[in-house]
Amino acid sequence: MKKYSKLIVLTVVMLVAWTVFYVHAHQITDSFVRFSIKTIEGDESLIEHVVIRGDMSSSNFTYEPFVLTKDGTTFMRETSFIERISDYHKSEKVKQLQLKHRQFMRGKNVNSDNYATTDDKIVYADFIYSKFNFDPEKMKIETLDKNTNEKKTAVIDNPELNTFAYIEKVIAYDEGVYVAVENYLDTDYETDMNEITWNIYHYEFSRGTFDEPIVVSLGKIPSYNNITQFFVDDENDPKEMIVLAGLIDYAAPEDEASGFPSYEEEIVSEYINLSAIKKVDLKTGNVTDINMETDQNGIPVGYNGKELLFIERNAAGLHYHAYDIETKKTTTIVSLPLEGAIVSYWDFSEPIQDGRLIYTLLNSEYGDNKMILVIDEKEKELVYKGAIEPDRLIENRNGDEMIVYFNEMEIVD
Repeated sequence: MKKYSKLIVLTVVMLVAWTVFYVHAHQITDSFVRFSIKTIEGDESLIEHVVIRGDMSSSNFTYEPFVLTKDGTTFMRETSFIERISDYHKSEKVKQLQLKHRQFMRGKNVNSDNYATTDDKIVYADFIYSKFNFDPEKMKIETLDKNTNEKKTAVIDNPELNTFAYIEKVIAYDEGVYVAVENYLDTDYETDMNEITWNIYHYEFSRGTFDEPIVVSLGKIPSYNNITQFFVDDENDPKEMIVLAGLIDYAAPEDEASGFPSYEEEIVSEYINLSAIKKVDLKTGNVTDINMETDQNGIPVGYNGKELLFIERNAAGLHYHAYDIETKKTTTIVSLPLEGAIVSYWDFSEPIQDGRLIYTLLNSEYGDNKMILVIDEKEKELVYKGAIEPDRLIENRNGDEMIVYFNEMEIVD
């Protein structure tokens, strides 16, 4: 017994230390504001798989990351030590894939943009880099059949890509997969302008071959305030893709006293300047320009094969518009009043398309409007509206007001 006395004492000390640590951590989190998603209208089951990441901070350097789901708020310090140092900031989608398919996921990139899942398969795309070059040398596609656990791998050369190339979306369907890559060709540091192309790669499982990439040129876009997005008409059977580029711009009059616009004037003066809208025929590779004959657009959120969908904000509230590409007509499909709110276009996170549903997270940093909105792109109607609400006044234990920001949203299977 004496032989192991030091080990026993060390173990007891460690257990006591861990116990004190976790009790202290939970005592601290008991004072934190908790958030919940309150359904205002629509089908509550639509947020069953919504995960929102955020953080709280204050003037005394308090910083608390958290995760919000339909079940409530979980702060980082409430999770295990192992999860904090390895998995906390990882996408929930990637976590689930790692849990269910450990062997396939071993050694893979943890960026959720590199994955696509269907009922039957998981598809992963990533770059292979040369040992002597920072440019991606090849692209690797790996697939896993969920039913048979059969894995397949394909590799393609992509010498057309530069150092700053990013996989933005993997779209898997029955016959194959499309991989959309944002490729920075050149940066003018004097004007802060980037020349960008979107390269669309296609791999068909049955043939086991890649097609030549479709290259969509977006011209030069600013390094800041820019918007670059793309949508497909149907993720289960993609035939067309829309690629957009633009920026959030301002046209505020200068304040006579200071020479600068006030914050309210700046927000009110925001508008969306779309510099390029390209429609891509995925079967033929043809790329055509779409010239919108209206300034009534806003943030692009989706495409249903016929119409581009936008969310616009003005003094009356939020408005979803549908722009018919052929008739060039704009129709307001949903209007939501926002009373006394200051809402910036920067308050909208990137839209998420899940089948025919489009999810939008509104995070008004300087107001109380923090909402989840879901529209059906086919029926063009609002199917869910929910508010993110705190359980009490947002302030810390010292009475300082805390700033809460919801950084991103994802939909997990």
